[in-house]
Amino acid sequence: MENHENNSRESGLSKVIARNPEEEKNITAFFKRTMENQTSLPFEREKTESQTGVIEEILKYLPEFIKQYRGVPVMFSADNVHVIDPEKMSAEEKEKFKYMLRGAGTYDANDQKLISQYQPGDEKKNLKFAYSILHEIMHLESFQSYQQIKSHAITDRRLGISMVSYKDGKSYFLDINEAVTEELSKRFAEKYFGKMEVLQPELDKKDSWKRHLKPHAKHRGENLRYVEDVEGKSPTFFYHTYKDEREQLNELIADLYEKHKGRFESPEKVFDLFARACMTGKVLELARLIEDTYGKGAFRDLAEKTKQK
Repeated sequence: MENHENNSRESGLSKVIARNPEEEKNITAFFKRTMENQTSLPFEREKTESQTGVIEEILKYLPEFIKQYRGVPVMFSADNVHVIDPEKMSAEEKEKFKYMLRGAGTYDANDQKLISQYQPGDEKKNLKFAYSILHEIMHLESFQSYQQIKSHAITDRRLGISMVSYKDGKSYFLDINEAVTEELSKRFAEKYFGKMEVLQPELDKKDSWKRHLKPHAKHRGENLRYVEDVEGKSPTFFYHTYKDEREQLNELIADLYEKHKGRFESPEKVFDLFARACMTGKVLELARLIEDTYGKGAFRDLAEKTKQK
């Protein structure tokens, strides 16, 4: 399942609970083949040279970032990134693949695909493209586990911090997982995007707009992802997603830090605990912190509060 020699994963799969070792081996091999042998979608657009360059630049820095949170990097390639065009989709395809159209990007775990949704004019918007896949890349790099439920059927158990319940089929800790994933994307962009030449023109434009923000709007600048200019109209600003979920996460982190200043050097060190749980699947340390702070049953209450709606 893991390539220990190179300290990397051969697919997004981290763990599988199978009926026997042979089935585990077969399922692991299936995910590896899926990762390596990507098939194009009928409504897919060919990636531009600059988009491929963006992917290669991200891949250059990704292992270092993932290991920072004790994760084991998944070494995918540009072939795993698929740019889809809704205008090329039939009504039937839009219904069948509607999960791909919910946002700018999607991670398809079963097919090991990172999806970026195309809009007219996107060919020259490299920063938008980078952000459209970055959140999904963090999902791919997170801990992922599956369970065999029938002779040849498997179902997802874990993605990052989130956990699927077989009683109601809902994903618990979903809001926290999305918040942590977007915060990881934000930190990666802040640390590495400035080193990517292909993104410099758009980053310069974004920085220029940030400098013109008034002091009371500083938080908006910190969460700004990119700016789009439309001829004859005012520019459109795009911010980091999952705003409400991230605010709730950051409030929780701030409170935990205030109550445990002797243990943590800064709020960022508390965030690291959430990020490590997301990347490794090991939530015991986080659960203990929550229970020690808010009382027995608090971790379960948090799961309920942040479950899939």
